[in-house]
Amino acid sequence: MSDASRDWEARILKAIAAHYPTNAIPNETAASEASYSATSSSYANPRSALKTKDLIGYPERDHVRAADWLFAA
Repeated sequence: MSDASRDWEARILKAIAAHYPTNAIPNETAASEASYSATSSSYANPRSALKTKDLIGYPERDHVRAADWLFAA
């Protein structure tokens, strides 16, 4: 994984995690807060990588949420 990919994923995860424990936030919100467009592959691809790593989930259509285990005590 390149440094750029890690940076993109980190920006997106940080934006999503900032809303925890909210059930879910719209993709548009997460993308905007990470300085991306929700329709851009620059957002969709790293978001998908975060899902594959079980760092986020898609609890409902067009919404994302940080994984609970990230905040477990």
